[in-house]
Amino acid sequence: MFRDVKRVDMDSFMTEVKERIEVTDASYGDNMRKYNTMLKEIVEAQAPLKTIKVKTVKSSPWFDGEYKNLRKERRRAEKKFRKTRAIEDKNAYINLRKQTTQLAHNKKCKHYGDKLKGSNRMLFSNIKTLLDEEKEEVLPEAPSDKELADRFLDYFTEKIEKIRSTFPKERAVTPKMPPPTGKLTEFDLTTEEEIREIVTEYGIKCSPDDPIPAPLLKEADLDVFVPIWTKLVNLSLAEGSMECLKNGILIPLIKALDDSIDKENNKNYRPVTNLQFIGKLIERVVKKRLNKQMKNEKLDSDFEHGYKEGHSTETLLVEAVNELMITCDKGLPSVVLLLDLSAAFDTVDQEKLLTILKEEIGIEGTALKWFSSFITGRTQKVKIRNAYSEVGELIYGEAQGSVLGPPLFNIYIRSLKKQIEPSNFSIYGFADDHQLIKSFLPVLQLQVLDGDINKCFVLINDWMNSFFLRLNASKTKILIINPPSLRNDIIIKGTFIDNTCIRFDKSAKNLGITIDRELTFKDHVDKIV
Repeated sequence: MFRDVKRVDMDSFMTEVKERIEVTDASYGDNMRKYNTMLKEIVEAQAPLKTIKVKTVKSSPWFDGEYKNLRKERRRAEKKFRKTRAIEDKNAYINLRKQTTQLAHNKKCKHYGDKLKGSNRMLFSNIKTLLDEEKEEVLPEAPSDKELADRFLDYFTEKIEKIRSTFPKERAVTPKMPPPTGKLTEFDLTTEEEIREIVTEYGIKCSPDDPIPAPLLKEADLDVFVPIWTKLVNLSLAEGSMECLKNGILIPLIKALDDSIDKENNKNYRPVTNLQFIGKLIERVVKKRLNKQMKNEKLDSDFEHGYKEGHSTETLLVEAVNELMITCDKGLPSVVLLLDLSAAFDTVDQEKLLTILKEEIGIEGTALKWFSSFITGRTQKVKIRNAYSEVGELIYGEAQGSVLGPPLFNIYIRSLKKQIEPSNFSIYGFADDHQLIKSFLPVLQLQVLDGDINKCFVLINDWMNSFFLRLNASKTKILIINPPSLRNDIIIKGTFIDNTCIRFDKSAKNLGITIDRELTFKDHVDKIV
């Protein structure tokens, strides 16, 4: 299925948008439905959906008009030389050939130079493209795409329901965080300037559910769309509603591409969710208001490095490794617990999250109504090529692929640090990845590596059960970091957690970095080389 958006008459398209799409005094939901319907009709009239067979050959991005014209001149000069065999025609052809080669080189360098000047996110994305690391489509065999889509939806749904069914009905009492003094009862309305800044900074990415394809929207006149988007965003904020924007399109992607992975096994695939553009636009506006409340009330978790301004995996690793190195300099070993959670974002309890937002963050009134509309009542369906599964309800967890999902998860787990304080472990977190560190005297290794670790895991398990999160003990890694002088002093090689034997690892991957027990980073360097 294909829309030839390149042939759309943009002047005619924008004229229709101006004439037919208008945000009225009706409710947010009515306006949102009208926006989607009208825009779909305009797009269908301008670029109808067709079924065609195409053989595509990608041309180089720098293959522009100037380069094409010079190639034509070179080709004419070559034909003339082959016909006349005159020395002056030969020299003219050689000269044009050199010019063409040099122009291609210059344009290629400028193209990739410009691509690598962007943000870190764009830098690594472009590096993957340059190194040809883009993943090819890999899917299990199935009689039809529709049947495969339904199969994946059933698997993703049953996986979460199975995890949720394991939590005990009786849950331990966990610490509550103190309530803030300031409340956020309603959101400040947005402006056209703010919407334009967000679109400029984050670009335009669309879901298959969007009424207009991303390539066409990128070519559209923002001066026409920004006022429409601003009114729709403000209606959503004022009414506390995310109606019409609560469906996610799941695309199954294989977790790794190597001969050892079984592509027929559904568990080797992870769902990547696409949400509508205007929904994510509203989320970005709300995120700014939420961040302001968190900052004003000093509610950010100091142990959490994920999805916070000025924080990243780098800041977490620097802080954690620095603590370990200081401890080694003191001649003491440390135990490091690298926790692994099973589908953490998907098992979050929606009602508990809303309670935390109200009691611990101070979200009330229309603002709380908006978060309730955003978090609950969501749906999802799986897309395989041009086929869709049936629609499934999202009764647990957060909306994957959403802008607010990660910061809301940070809020959800704020009390974890307070829970483990009695164990005297330090904690560092990035989203659902957490590491706990504790130094000890070698003579007390039995007490720490058996008793203290188990005490810590009991506290963690109590908290996890209360918050409907599942700790995967079999994938949790434990390392003993020690200076070379204590290489032979640690005689305990493992421990038991929930009747599962966990042996201490010599090295383990931690947020992309392989850490070994003597902090030489030799394993990490060897893997990169």
